Amino acid sequence: LSPRVPWQSQTSGQYQNDGLLYVSEMNEIRLVDMTDEPCVVTTVCGDDAHGSNDGDAKDARFNVPRHLTLGYDGCVYIADRYNHCVRMVSQEGVVDTIAGNGDYKVVDGVGNRASFTYIHSMSSDTLGRMLYIIDGDGSLREVLVQDELKELFLKLAS
Repeated sequence: LSPRVPWQSQTSGQYQNDGLLYVSEMNEIRLVDMTDEPCVVTTVCGDDAHGSNDGDAKDARFNVPRHLTLGYDGCVYIADRYNHCVRMVSQEGVVDTIAGNGDYKVVDGVGNRASFTYIHSMSSDTLGRMLYIIDGDGSLREVLVQDELKELFLKLAS
């Protein structure tokens, strides 16, 4: 990896076995292709502006995407810290909020009926089907990504 990549404040990274590294930085999700020397860094979605826009990757906005992980479906799942939600970037380059509604509180529910406080950490199981979230109040939350229906279920872990 080239030491001259201009990182401003890298907060999370997720490596794929094919030489690709996804990195959340400031309000962007970047892709580092390490198969060539020097490595190539491209912005997948987001830019310097804060926001909470879903839609096409070039129009999407984040507010401190803190952690990210890769799903079984090839999507990138992002803990959008100050928007208090979990976002997904599809393989087609579309950003969608899949859990949370922007409210700063802990509420269990499906999709936008759920609420988070500042998400401290997020990872997935080895199959990339379950997201595990440490919420700002210290609780462990789970988001299940189902195969066929792509529905999300959120519950407080016991």
